[in-house]
Formats: sequence, C-alpha cells, structure tokens
Amino acid sequence: MRKMTGNQLIKRYKSGDREFTGTDLRGARLQGACLNGAVLRWANLHAAKLYGADLSGAELHGADLSEADLRRADLSAACLDNADLTGARVTSDQLANA
Repeated sequence: MRKMTGNQLIKRYKSGDREFTGTDLRGARLQGACLNGAVLRWANLHAAKLYGADLSGAELHGADLSEADLRRADLSAACLDNADLTGARVTSDQLANA
C-alpha cells in the first residue's frame, strides 16, 4: 500500500490521474477536494478529513473510511460496497444517494 498525502493526491488528480486503488491516505486532509470519479478501491482513508469533498461517482469499494469526516461530502452515485464506515461522520441522507 503506497502512502500519499492529501496534497499529493489532489495534485495527481488535477493532472488527470484517477486510479488510487490501495493508497494509504490515513488522516489525509481533503476538505472540499474535487475527487469525482476517483478510483479509491481498498484505499485506507481512516480518519481522513473529507468535509465538503466531491466524491460523486467515486469507486470506494472496500475502502476504510472509519472515523472519516464526511460531513457535507457529495457521495451521489459513489460505490461504497464493503466500505468500512465505522465511526464515520456521515448522514443517512448522504448514504441514500450513494
């Protein structure tokens, strides 16, 4: 699992990269980040700060989102199959659109 900071992820995303399967982003600061359509399968986003992030259409299958702050994040059409949301700050309304 490759370790990456939030800034590194955003820089790569802006350059056109969308494939981040298995990336270690524990505690990453991604508030307000535009990551729509990003592929984050099996990524470790434990305690990541994703407040207000755009994760619409993101592939989060099997991702560890435990303790992540997902308040106001756009999860519409995101795939959260087998994702760990234990202790995540997220509403049922957000999950209903995923």
